[in-house]
Amino acid sequence: MSPALPPAFLTEVTGIFVRIVFADRTDVTLERGIPCRPAARFNRRGQDALYLSPDEKSARVAIGEYVKGVILHG
Repeated sequence: MSPALPPAFLTEVTGIFVRIVFADRTDVTLERGIPCRPAARFNRRGQDALYLSPDEKSARVAIGEYVKGVILHG
C-alpha cells in the first residue's frame, strides 16, 4: 500500500470531470494503494494518481497521447 500523504499534499476538487479508462480497468480506476499501478506522466509505478479532464474533448486528447506513448515506448 502506498504511504499516506500528509494533508498539505492533498487537494480537494469540486465539479464535474471526465476520465476515460480502458474497459478492463474500470474496477481499479478509483482504488488506492495498488502496487501494480503503472507509472504515468505524473506518478511513479504503484503511486496513487487520479487524472481528470474538464470535458470529454480534453479527455480524448489526453488518452490519445497516453496510447501513442504506450505504443511508441512499449
